Amino acid sequence: MKESLGMKNLLIIPSHKRPNKLQTCLDSVLKNSSCSDIFVILNHEDAESYSNIIKKYAIANVRFMFTNKNTCPDKLNHVCDMYGENYDFVSFIGDDCVVTTPNWDAICANYINNHFSGLGVVSPSEPSWGRNYDDLPLHWMQSKSFWKTVGYFVHRGMKHCYVDNIIRDFARSIDGYAKIPTCIVEHHHPNHGFENDEVYDEGEKKHCEDDKRVYNQFLNSPEYFETLKKLQEAKINVQ
Repeated sequence: MKESLGMKNLLIIPSHKRPNKLQTCLDSVLKNSSCSDIFVILNHEDAESYSNIIKKYAIANVRFMFTNKNTCPDKLNHVCDMYGENYDFVSFIGDDCVVTTPNWDAICANYINNHFSGLGVVSPSEPSWGRNYDDLPLHWMQSKSFWKTVGYFVHRGMKHCYVDNIIRDFARSIDGYAKIPTCIVEHHHPNHGFENDEVYDEGEKKHCEDDKRVYNQFLNSPEYFETLKKLQEAKINVQ
């Protein structure tokens, strides 16, 4: 079995109007990560409310960046476009998540290397979401070879929802997707009894139907089938 020794993961955590949730998230990530550089991306308007968080975690080598990008997908792509080339893997978790599995990042990286020859996507398990979400990568790790073949970290035409569907569909097309049951990330979402806030309303409720339409249109687009072809070619090259 190949281990992820020397491998590096870029972990991107977008946050907005949730300094307390981000602090809980960062505490869990710092405790349980072994091969990740942590990059938090914030809106400019969050500078004052996050100032104490930035001071506290900058000491722990957490990097913070401010942007005018308004949607989660735009923020993720912005960081990946700037820094992803320097890493073997790029990952995303939300600021409303708590990582509970030690060495979660090494577990994910090793799975991609050992099961998918370094070309694929894995997702930690999120038990609170139940079986209806067993096949969706609500949070995930992609190998560099995967996102570079696709051409982006997440689909650039969406604002919040259904980006995980596209990632899953692409990865499944090359048998390169898995959700790892022994790697746990708790997603503290109001759908499962956790506190609601305005960020959920700004993101999910506002954009879900639009993103669903974009997703369904994309599945019948030339771009989608061209990307499937590129992934099949990439898979042949790594076998």
